[in-house]
Amino acid sequence: MKRLATLALGALLTVNAFALFGETEPNDTRATADMVLYGNSAPWADVGVISLTANDSDFFKIRLNAGDYLTAITFPISTLYNVPDTVMALFD
Repeated sequence: MKRLATLALGALLTVNAFALFGETEPNDTRATADMVLYGNSAPWADVGVISLTANDSDFFKIRLNAGDYLTAITFPISTLYNVPDTVMALFD
């Protein structure tokens, strides 16, 4: 029972390190970027299908501390899931 409680506590502490955010318009420039809220209780950040409009740029901002990691995973929206449709850039 003590081991289970330790695992549960560890899982809860780990979850708090992840971010939660949503995509809103307009966020087409660095000045209007959506803020990613760091330290929420969701173990992932999912914005779903951001845009189906060609050449639409969406910007997000997050404050990270030295030593923090940022992982971004995207999936193509084509039916065969084999055509990449995401371009990502990181600005400081």
